[in-house]
Amino acid sequence: MKLTSKQQQSKIADDEYYAGLQSLIEKDVIASKYFNPDEITYPLMEKSGNYNYAGIQIDTSKGYNKIESALQKRRMTSLLNSPSSFKSKLKSKKSVIAIFQNPVSNAEDINKMRTILHEVRHKAFNDPINKEFLKTNNLDEEVLNRFLDYKIFPELRTVIKNEIDGRYEAGFKQLENKYRPAAENFIKLFNKNSKSLLGQ
Repeated sequence: MKLTSKQQQSKIADDEYYAGLQSLIEKDVIASKYFNPDEITYPLMEKSGNYNYAGIQIDTSKGYNKIESALQKRRMTSLLNSPSSFKSKLKSKKSVIAIFQNPVSNAEDINKMRTILHEVRHKAFNDPINKEFLKTNNLDEEVLNRFLDYKIFPELRTVIKNEIDGRYEAGFKQLENKYRPAAENFIKLFNKNSKSLLGQ
């Protein structure tokens, strides 16, 4: 299929845009292994903004009915009526990253990019080795993921610390002793496992 001049310009703009974000993606050694821009959708479209949930990662392998039920429990079934690509991606059995914030507008928009990478990073915990790491160390996946944010995005540490304080009764100070070293260890383990898989 031959692209028109306008389509070519649009493709070049998209390529430049993703190239600008590439350095942010590569900074996250875990999420960068799972990142696929085709999985990202903005179901709230023009109503995107600041919500309690910045985004969610959805495993579509359990089937559409299970997803619908899970969204019902979270009172999010209205997302299924979105004119965005959200529902079609769920039905096509693609992994889906639903973002409720406004789209990332430039490479400086680090906090929005952090939300996307945070949600992508949850995919790592579908791997039995990483699930075992959580179980063995008695860790909560979401809390560990937030401490991975804290490690990977030092420029957002105040924001992340405030989020942890606001979301968890124990607060940042109590969780820090357990989760900061766990985040460091998880990155080391992830890098080691990635290298051994490449060596096979």
